[in-house]
Amino acid sequence: MLAIACTCALAYLILWSIPALEMTWFVPVAAHVASLFSGAHAGIDNAGWILLSGNMEVLVSRSCSGTGFFVILSALLSCHLAGKGWRILTACFLSLLLAGFLAPLINGFRITVVVELHRWILPYFPQAWHAFLHMLAGAAVFLPVLVFVNFLLEKHARDKYARA
Repeated sequence: MLAIACTCALAYLILWSIPALEMTWFVPVAAHVASLFSGAHAGIDNAGWILLSGNMEVLVSRSCSGTGFFVILSALLSCHLAGKGWRILTACFLSLLLAGFLAPLINGFRITVVVELHRWILPYFPQAWHAFLHMLAGAAVFLPVLVFVNFLLEKHARDKYARA
């Protein structure tokens, strides 16, 4: 539990002390991954990154940075690393580095889903449902990824103890 608390505190301290990190790392990487997988053209704007797909524009802004997912993923990783006997600070820093690399990539997949949601599904729903469906798309990507990462880490731990 201490590893989780330290990791979350460090993650929020980093995000708070370097506010440009969202717009210089998390948003551009996610926008480029989404551009790659959706076929949309990515261009920079004052408010963030614009994904142009046909006649549709999707803004990838600070609110789309996925930093909350970054904190959750880093906490999950640090919990498993500390549980394997790593020192708490080592587990914290390593999990922050891993999550800092993985979270924008996974968030890019979430943004790809949202781009396709805007293209294929949202036109058939009333405007009042759009925010909910947008949030549901995020949960549909982030939650299975967290479950899968936890499964892989648990399986690795079980396999390691079975061999010992």
